[in-house]
Amino acid sequence: MALNIADEEWSVDQAAAVCRWYAEAVPDTLTYYDFGGSDADPHPHNTVDLSDAGRLVVINARLGADDVPFMIRRAESAPWAAVSPTDDLLQLEWQGLLDRAEHLYRHFRPATGRRLGPTRTHKLLHLKRPHVFPIVDSVVRETYGDRARAEGGRYWPVLAQEIQDNRAAYEQLKARLASERVGRLTVPRLHDILVWSLHGRRGQEARRVAATAADLA
Repeated sequence: MALNIADEEWSVDQAAAVCRWYAEAVPDTLTYYDFGGSDADPHPHNTVDLSDAGRLVVINARLGADDVPFMIRRAESAPWAAVSPTDDLLQLEWQGLLDRAEHLYRHFRPATGRRLGPTRTHKLLHLKRPHVFPIVDSVVRETYGDRARAEGGRYWPVLAQEIQDNRAAYEQLKARLASERVGRLTVPRLHDILVWSLHGRRGQEARRVAATAADLA
């Protein structure tokens, strides 16, 4: 079985090798962004505090001085109930889920006045609802730009459909990584890791790892 990532097929063995490479290449990102420095599993919660700001710094969200008090105060009135802690991007009725997730996302990016940047918002909300919110950053925008434009500039439907189409392969990948820390991450985060690794600035290195895994299979 293979995973299709941005129109490229990678075996589960290759995907597992890339996830392991990522865990070794940027271990602090896992430790301090994904697990909050305490090695706790990612879990939904409805508050934003200074620890979240620190986690965003680790993943290079480029927070400005005004962003931190804004997102903390904005979280106090956020419509967290729009996305349930039990919601999951792998659920079959994901189209309605995206509409509700959009409502929560827009709370941090209102039409007028002060707003949080789009990448910062994605990285923040992934911490709050890790099974639902993918991370949409510059690598994702470059990789999926053409398909997103065909969806009216929306990346979420493109990413959600790709994750859904690879549902069985992700189940195998999670099983393959079950005994490892990176395997405790959610599917949207594993998808993000694969996209960032294979299409980001360290893509050549990650692709060599994938090629070696293919040779050993």
